[in-house]
Formats: sequence, structure tokens, C-alpha cells
Amino acid sequence: MTSAPTDPGGGRRLLNATALMASGTAISRLLGVVRTMLIAFILGNATLRVDVFNVAMFVPNSLYMLLAGGTLNNVLVPQIVRAVKNDDDGGKAFVDRIITGFLLILGTVTVIFTVATPLVMSVYASSWQTPELAEHWRSLLLMTYLTMPQLFFFGVFFLIGQVLNATEKFGPMMWAPILNNVVSISVFSLYLWIWGTQTTPYLAFTDQQVWLLGVGSTLGIVVQTLALIPYLRRVGFAYRPRFDLKGTGLGRTFQVAKWMVGFVALTSLAQVVVTNLATSAASTGAAIGQAGAGVTAYQNAYLIWILPHSLLTISLATAMLPMASKYAVAGDRVGVRVETERALRLALTFLVPASVAFIVLADPIARLIFGNGTGASDYYFVAWALAGFGIGLVPYTIQYLYLRAFFALDNTKTPFLLQIAISGANAALAIMLVMAWDSPSTVAARLGLAYALSYFLGAFLTHLALKKRLPDLAGATILNHILKLLAPAVVAVALAWVITWLFATNTNAGLRLVGFALAGVVALLAFFFIAKRMGIPEAAALFDILRRRGRDDGEADATEAIVGSQSTDPAGEAIDSGEIALDQTNSDPDGTGVFVAVSISDPLDYPDPANAPVVGLVLADRYELAEQLAVHEGTQTWRATDPVLGRPVLVHLLAEDDARTARVLAAARSAAVTTDSRFLRVLDVVEANDGVNAYLVYEYEAGQTLEKLLRSGPLTSVETAWLVREVADALAPLHAQGHFHQHLNPATVLITANGNLKLLGFEVDAAMHSDGRAAAASTATDVQAMADLLYACLVAHWPHGERFGLPSAPEEAGRALTPSRVRGGVAPALDQVYERIRSQGTPGRASRLFTAQAIAAELSMVLGPANAVSDLRSRLNRPEAEVAESMVGSAASPPVPTPAAHHVFVSGRLPADSPEGDAEDQAFVDSMLARSDNFTPIPPPGSAANRSARNVPLMLLSALVVAAVGIGAAGVQTLNPADPDALAVLAIAKADDFDPKVDGGSGGENSTKVVLAVDGNLQTAWTTDSYRTSKFANKPGVGLLLDLGGVRQINTVKVHLVGRGTDLELRVPVGNSASTKTVESWRVVAATKNAAEAAEFSFTDLRSRYVLVYLTALPAVGDGKFSGGIAEVVLSGS
Repeated sequence: MTSAPTDPGGGRRLLNATALMASGTAISRLLGVVRTMLIAFILGNATLRVDVFNVAMFVPNSLYMLLAGGTLNNVLVPQIVRAVKNDDDGGKAFVDRIITGFLLILGTVTVIFTVATPLVMSVYASSWQTPELAEHWRSLLLMTYLTMPQLFFFGVFFLIGQVLNATEKFGPMMWAPILNNVVSISVFSLYLWIWGTQTTPYLAFTDQQVWLLGVGSTLGIVVQTLALIPYLRRVGFAYRPRFDLKGTGLGRTFQVAKWMVGFVALTSLAQVVVTNLATSAASTGAAIGQAGAGVTAYQNAYLIWILPHSLLTISLATAMLPMASKYAVAGDRVGVRVETERALRLALTFLVPASVAFIVLADPIARLIFGNGTGASDYYFVAWALAGFGIGLVPYTIQYLYLRAFFALDNTKTPFLLQIAISGANAALAIMLVMAWDSPSTVAARLGLAYALSYFLGAFLTHLALKKRLPDLAGATILNHILKLLAPAVVAVALAWVITWLFATNTNAGLRLVGFALAGVVALLAFFFIAKRMGIPEAAALFDILRRRGRDDGEADATEAIVGSQSTDPAGEAIDSGEIALDQTNSDPDGTGVFVAVSISDPLDYPDPANAPVVGLVLADRYELAEQLAVHEGTQTWRATDPVLGRPVLVHLLAEDDARTARVLAAARSAAVTTDSRFLRVLDVVEANDGVNAYLVYEYEAGQTLEKLLRSGPLTSVETAWLVREVADALAPLHAQGHFHQHLNPATVLITANGNLKLLGFEVDAAMHSDGRAAAASTATDVQAMADLLYACLVAHWPHGERFGLPSAPEEAGRALTPSRVRGGVAPALDQVYERIRSQGTPGRASRLFTAQAIAAELSMVLGPANAVSDLRSRLNRPEAEVAESMVGSAASPPVPTPAAHHVFVSGRLPADSPEGDAEDQAFVDSMLARSDNFTPIPPPGSAANRSARNVPLMLLSALVVAAVGIGAAGVQTLNPADPDALAVLAIAKADDFDPKVDGGSGGENSTKVVLAVDGNLQTAWTTDSYRTSKFANKPGVGLLLDLGGVRQINTVKVHLVGRGTDLELRVPVGNSASTKTVESWRVVAATKNAAEAAEFSFTDLRSRYVLVYLTALPAVGDGKFSGGIAEVVLSGS
């Protein structure tokens, strides 16, 4: 098997996006450090006043951290990416609904938290509710009332930021916090000017001081949020509140978000424990007249510790997530894995030396930042906590980026479960370490150590969980990378420590600053010099970022700056972008660049040039006609440019004086109810005006109609079930509202260039084909049409005569034969679905499926977790010659067992100038324009001659293929005359992986890939995990359990394998039942050792319902590992 290669310029793209964001973050963080230095200078690091301020800021600020790196960011980016990618309005309607829905939630939460401020603060600082701290408790409540509204503005900030990130405008979100820090610094400067520094350690704030600090802090967040609005408008989004949330696909988003809410709840629960322990240090210290290292010391240490993470890791994760999400949408797990490992290696190259520096240089770092003014007497509390935090920087980074891979895979449930372990460990370790010693001065340090240790557990568990979804995730390679980085990091930090030690005794703060700066420069140069000598490429890449002066204004795309050089995978091997040349892919997937012959085609009439609309004509001061694509019965279709949406659209100019115009316009307005991205949606309906005929404006989408796709042969069972399920699922909510397609057929189903589905001509096609008389619309018409689609996809025949380029289905007693009788290999479950839709509800038989919702539910049960997006995308990318060949091959029904369908996977994703990358070159959606079953639009006159010339070699090749197949078929018929008793391919009703725990297995081995071993495609396969020995060591083997649906006579079994050198056995049950507890319940009926690419077995008297294909030894795959797999199992018999 091959996987599409990842973007060869991914490394440079990621670095450029990171450089843009890191520059904004660096300035913001620098100002944040200045702000914190100012607070320490005025209020100190371990006084009750500074703890009041920081506890009051804690709830909105803790949610700020969670939202920035968690809830909204990672839930919404994949969802918005999908909408931006699949919706031709750039996802605007979806984003409007997202913003409306989440603003309602945020507003409600903010009001609740503000009203419940006393209760909230009693949860976080229960130890402060004592008579001795009554004045401080009162100041805390007042200040919290003033800061709690920040929750709402933080939420708005991140909602807008995710829209910008999803459109790859990364800069504004990272630069806007600078304004917040400027406001905050101004507020504290005013405080210093009015009241000076802290002089009495246990004195409470006055009300005037509380109002200044509380309102000033909230004002900074408001300014930060408002700064993003101009950028939102520049990318084409003008927010309009939308409350039509039901049935629009937002349920999926909120379903995903519920796990992130759980994630936040778990983290917040751990923070409640930690904050209570931290605040107890201040209250305990006040009771005994001693300073306590509590909330402020802990948070100041965290601020410094998180700085390198914020400078690089968050920027890397933000830039990585949209691309990883696109790979995940396309089914490219290799792409997700490479993006994750690339980001991880880059981040660790910076953070491993940072971790060592925090442990060794904690004291000079804390003294420089927090050891001035009031903080000169208590900065060392921060230093101790920073050293504790520093131990966990590396595992925290690994776990953070691993979670982003889960979010790209649209999986937020697993992070929630992992957070249970991390938060539980953090809380338990914090309680244990704090309760062990009665010393308020070291509470912050012990809490920092507990936090760090919990992430060692988190990184380990997250790696194991992610490896199950990305099997090639290289944990050992990452560990080696860390160990390799330690050598230059230790040397560099040691040099820095010597320099800071030499300057430490100097009382002049300016000289200490010079010494620290000198130490930093020496350490950086030493690290990069040694790392380069050791051959660590990421070090050189990061050095380029640090020395390159930013020239961006914050508005540039993160991908625009540099065309990348070769990237490397984690093993250091080049990822070659030239694995497949551009001309090897089908760059015109919907056939508009190639003439497609269609039977019984009406003649196309081209308008008189004198009266026709011309290129450049602007309709309604908005839609500029760019290219005429087709004309049919006086109706013209144009590709036009819409400057409002910033992308091409399809304009459908209706014929003058057409009697159908009124009902077509009415149908189009009615069709505007469709908001699901699986419809090619109507964007505008315009009446005739100023000499311009009435016209419709549609989305513009690249793809190929199902009508054309089926000319190359039937689809696989998985592809068929997925496609019809998507059709039914899209129509079900509309049926409930009384809206029906009424003209569903292969010409109105589009497979997009990325393998998704679009339904065309909703309600409009029916209006164009009606005779003007009112017809009763009902669910039954669409439901029966779904049965026809199911039939056509399974056997490439049409059940109602010859139509849509498909031959008529064979009939018996005036009724089309069931799919399984027309073509071998059809899954019995799909045969039954077809029969249940077509049946008249005969008593005693399975219930009839008479609604779209019922069909969708039934096919979902058949599919399980299987998804056909990647397979369908691959079909569209097949070279023309292969399509022609498959058409010839599918015309005959071979008498010998053969896989039901065969299609080739092209090793490469859509190039940058493919329909997905450049709207100007996108293929034309022909079936949206096809207003009759036999119409296929073609380009205007003038290009036909050139196209015909280009097709001459293809025609010659097709002729040779036909001749070769004909000769081969004649030879087969001569050697193997048709025999009515010829063996048939046995349909496999169900397939499961077989790895019993009793035998030492895990209970499941790549269960989601089992379907790939019985999908009729030799290019896909179920594969095993990787093992260190060929013989598994801890178990006898692993395999697939096949259920034939009933007892069958089995004559031959052919197993197509992955790799060479597999030992395998064929087994059947010892008794009548198929036990899955142990392989000992199965007897061996055939076996082979060291098999090549396929193994075939013949039997004369084998009858069974169940067959176990059991692998007992695996081929070597390199690096001392062994792995095998099954590409296809074909059984024949009767």
C-alpha cells in the first residue's frame, strides 16, 4: 500500500507560519513579562495584596489558557476548516451559526459566574474566609466582580481568531494581545504614580485601588478583542447573527465540543485543588507572621516556564492544526503523523535546552525579573517553583502536540479520557507533596513539581493512545532526538551558569542584566554550533527563524513567504514531492476538458454571438461572466466571478420567454432552505431585468458526477453504502420539513475532487422537467430513487431500462434481478437493504425501509466505522487510460472468481494547481447544469479540434486494450467453455479481526481496517501491528474471521498478502459455533509457509459458514520489526 505523500514544502510552510505568529507572541510575552515585573516591583511576590489581585484574575485567566490552547481552538479549527473547504461561501453561514451559538453559551456562562462570584471564590480560596483575612476577602470579591466579564470577551476573541486561523491568517490573533499588555502596563503605572509600592505586608487594598485594577484589567481584554474585527472583515467575513441552528450540522460541532467541555472541567477541577493549596500558603503564613509562597509565586514561575512554549509550541500547533485537519478529512493518516512529528521535532529542539536552563538557571532568571522593588525580598520563592516546573517542560510539549493530532482527527473524547489521568495525577501529587511538609515558603515549588511529574504520565499515555490511530508514530525516534539534544543543551547551559555566577554578586541591577544577556548569547551560539556539528537539521531551521528579521505586517498568509525545500520524515529521509508527476493525475475530474460521448444526446445549440452575453458582462453589479461553459435548450451556463465571496460561481441564465422560468425560480427560492454542505446550494435567484434574462447563481465545486463515474464500472460495497447513506442522511431533515429532491439520479449526485458528496439540482431539476402541472411531492419518490442509486452503484446497471449511460438491468418476470444475482461479491446486507426499500411490506419479512432516515440508519449499521472518502477521491484521480481499461473490463461478467471491483490508488494528493488549489482552473460541475438525463455539457466551440487531436493516442490505446481483451476472452472461452455449474464468488457477509486475549492478544488488531481486506480492491489492505519477532512471541498469531452468512461449499480460497514471507493457516470451527475466545477452538484445514504475494488453497469437501485466515509468522519490514497484512480474500464455491 502507498499513502499520499505529504506536502513537500510542509516544513518551510510550518516554519513561516510559526515565525509570523512567534514574532507577535514574542512581543506580547515580552510586554507580559514587563507587566509582571511591574506588579512584583509594586506588590511583591508573596504578599496578600498581590495574591488578592492574582486570585481575582485567576478564573478568567485560567479559562483564557484553556481556551487559547484547548476548547475553542481545537474543537472549532477542524470544524471551520471543513466548512471553509467544502462550502463555496467560504463557510460563512456555518461560521455565523458557530459564533451565534457559542456567544449565547458564553454570555450565559459569564452572567452565571458573575452572579455566583462569592460561591466561585469560596471554592478557589476557601482558606481565606477567616476573621483575620476579612478585609482581603472583601477586596477579593469586589475585584472578581469586575474581572469576571473577561470570560465573555476572551470567548469572542478566540471565536474570531479561529475563523482567521482556519483561513490561514495567523498573525492578528498572536499580535492582538500586545494591546492588552499595553493597557495593563498603563494601569499599573498609574497605580504606582498614585500609591507607590507595597510598604505594609498585610495591608488590604482600598476600594479605589480595587476599581482601578479590576476595570483596567477587563478594559485590556476588550481592546484586545476589538482589534481583530477589522481583520475579520478583510478575509471576507461580515458577521450576521443566525439563529437557524437546528438541522444545519452544528449538532456535530456541539457533539465534539462536549468532550472539550469535559476536558476543561477536569482541568479546572485539578486547578481548584491546586489553587486551594496555594492560597493556604498565604493564609498559613499570615497566621504565623511568615511569608507564604502561594498563588503569585506559583503563577509567576508558570509565566516564565510557559514562555518558550508560548513562543514556539502554540504557534507550531496553530499552524499545524489546519493542515493536519485537511489530511485527516482526506483520510491521510500518514500526513497527520508527519505533520505531528515535524512540529514535535521542531518544538523539542527549542524546548529541551529551555528545560535544562529553567532547572539550572532558575535563581538568576527569577532574580532578574522578580527581584526588584518589593519583590527583592521574596523572588527566590519564584525561583524554587520555576525549577520544579522546568522538569516537566519536555513531556508537557509532547503531550500538547499529541493532543493536537487527536483534535485534527476530530477526536476529543480520547483527550478527555487522558485528562482524567493527568488531572488526577496532578491533584494527587499536589496534595501529597504539600501535605508532607508544613512549610508555607515551599508550597509553590512543590506544586510546580507535582504539575511537572503529572505530564510524564500524560505524555506516556497519550503516545500509546495516538499510536493506535497513527501506527507509524515514531516514539523511539522522538526519544533519540531528545537525548541527542541534551548534549548541546547541557554544554550551553553550563556556560551560561558560569557567566551568571560571575555577575551574581554585583549589586548593580544593570550589570546583572548585561551578564544575563551575555550568558544567553553565549548559550545560544554554543547550542546551535554543537547541534549543527551533530547533524540536527531542526536546529539550523530554528536558527534561521531567530535571525530572520520580520517583514510581515501581520496580515500575510502563513504559507506565502517561501517555497519549501525538501522536508524530511522523522527518520531523516527526504519526502520526495516528485513521487507522482502532475500529469499522472486526472487534472480534469469532471470531464469538461475531454469530450465524453453520451448516447441519445440532444443537439447543443449555441446562441447568436450578436445577442449573447459576453465575457466581462457584470450582472447585478456583482457577477462578472468569465467563461461560457455550455448551452442547452436556450439556457446558458457560465463560470463567473463573485468579488463578494472572492471565488468563482456558476451562473445559470434561463432562456428568454421560457414557460418554465416562473416555476424554476420558485423552486430555486424554495431550495435555498438547504444549508447542509452536501448540497450544491443556490446562492442567488434573480428575476429578468434590464434586458437580462432571469438567472440562478450556484456554488462552484470541482468533481465528477456519479453518472460518469459509473461508466468505469461499479463501486465497491463500502463506497456504495457510504454514498447512499450520505444521500439519505442529507435529505432526511429536509423531508421532515416537507422539501423533496424529486429528481434524484446518477446525474444529480456529484463526487467532489476531495471525495465528498454534493447533491445537485435540489427541487430545481424537477421544476425544469415538469410539464407545469402540479405534482404531489412525497418522500416515496426520493426513497425509491435511493434504491435505484444503490442498485446502479453496486452493479453499474440501471433497474428501469437503459439510462444515464448504464445498460438495462437483467429482468425476471418483469422485475430487475437483485444486485447479487447480477454481479458476484455484492454484500448480502446491501442486497437486503435494496429489497427492503423495494418491498411492499410483505408480512413475515424484514420491515420495509420507507424513509430517508431509516435508510441512513440501516446503512450506518452496515458500514460501522468505514469511510469511503479516500477511495472515491482516488477514483477521480485515475489516469484516463486506466478508466478506459476498467470500462472494458467491466463490460463482461467473467466466469472465473475475481474481485468485484478494482481501482488504482494514485500515490499523491491533489497538486497545488488542481481544482482544489486554484479556483480559476477548477473543473466544471457539469451535472448541476444537466437538466435532462442525457445532457452532458462540453466546452464552447473552438477547442474541440485540439481536444480531438489530443485524444487520438488515447483512442488508439483503448482500441489496443479492447483487442487484447477480446483475444484473451476468446482464449479463455476456448480453454474453459461456459459451464452452468461454474464456481461463483462467495459473498462475505461479515469480517472481523481475530486476536483473542486468552491467547495473549489484545482483543482487537486494527479493527477499523478489516473492511479493506474484503472490499474488492488489491490496493488496500488490513495490516497487523508491528512486532519485534516474526513469530509474535507472546501469542500464536493473529488473523481475520470471515462469516459467509450460511454454510457454504468452499472450493478455493485465495489470500492476497502484504509483503513476502508470511506463514498462514486456514481454519474452520471445531464444532458448530465460531468461538472467538481462543484459536484452539478452530482446526487447521490448510497451511503454507513463507508465502509470496498470494496463497491459494483448493478443497473438495469443505463446508463451513466460518473461515479463519490466521497469520502465524510475519515478514520483515525493516528496523528489526515485522508486520504483515491481507489485501484481499476471495472464496469461491457454491
